[in-house]
Amino acid sequence: TVRVELENYEIVELTEVAVTESGTLSIPLSLLKVSLSNLTATIEGTSSVRLDWTLHQAFEDQFERYDDFQREDIGDYILKDLDGLETHTYINFTWPNAGVPMSFMIFNPFSTTPAVSMEAYSGRRFLTGLAGPNGPNNDWLIIPAGSGEFSFMAASLVDSDREKMKVLYSTTGTDVSDFTPFGGVVSVPGEWTEYSYEAPENTKYVAINYVSNDTYILKIDNLTYQKGYTHELSYNIYLDGELVAENITDKTFTLSDLSNGSHIAEVEAVYETGVSEKTEVEILMLNVNDNEKMDFVLYPNPNTGSFYLELENKATVSIIDINGRLVQTSEREAGTAFMEYNLASGTYIVKVKTQNGTSYKKLIVL
Repeated sequence: TVRVELENYEIVELTEVAVTESGTLSIPLSLLKVSLSNLTATIEGTSSVRLDWTLHQAFEDQFERYDDFQREDIGDYILKDLDGLETHTYINFTWPNAGVPMSFMIFNPFSTTPAVSMEAYSGRRFLTGLAGPNGPNNDWLIIPAGSGEFSFMAASLVDSDREKMKVLYSTTGTDVSDFTPFGGVVSVPGEWTEYSYEAPENTKYVAINYVSNDTYILKIDNLTYQKGYTHELSYNIYLDGELVAENITDKTFTLSDLSNGSHIAEVEAVYETGVSEKTEVEILMLNVNDNEKMDFVLYPNPNTGSFYLELENKATVSIIDINGRLVQTSEREAGTAFMEYNLASGTYIVKVKTQNGTSYKKLIVL
């Protein structure tokens, strides 16, 4: 099997590859055209909306593209050895810089002296945290990552003396005080085990904090997170299907002079080889003082997420947050419907679509 990884290009995996001695193999690569994520629309004033977005995409690091026993400058990761203690050495095998203080290291058991039986989850290499004889570890792997799925495989070298770790996220910076744990201390079994978390909105970093005390080796592989990309050239902005701005280099843009009603804003990223798929957000420009006839009655309002809808006709009912993101949608028959949602405090839009048209009303959740 041949796996080719190059920054900003799609990963290629080929199986059953045969290359003759002194032969070469040409493998075409495709530039990643990453679509926008976290596109939001914030209403400013009576007729303007500010669009904001990020450029993230799920990325899996199998640690095969790094040098054996690399312990500094591993990709975009931030490594912190806050205990500063020497690490264990072993009498039956060794490797470069064995025993020195460190946070994490790229480990290849096929390249130790002699080679040692120590399975990766995939491929040959994995990331290791190394315990030491002189006190507890406090080693940090900090990963620049956006909100969304964060997962990895982990295993202890010795099941009877399990490694310990904490998993955390930060919405601000990279100081250890900036991080909030997803939960308590994790005891890692000897067999490869998947750990999966959902990084909340506005996450900027996730982290693994190795906190064992005089144990052995923590193994980490197949790290998946929402990676940020910066190889785009610009952005194009569309409003209701029409191109309204191009060559935008910031990750923000303001739409002005919008009429009341529903609009669709779309943004695509521009790359050397083309454009990404468009990402869209719905914009609802409503005048809270409008007394137009509605196809529905909503009460009580404000409420705590539970309310009644009186519908004149069968309808599709959608709950949309103030940034234009769809929260819930359901089909409802004509009559009185009890609606109950687990909504955070704030302002939402209730959108009711019937055969006669679409109506909107603001919903206040306390």
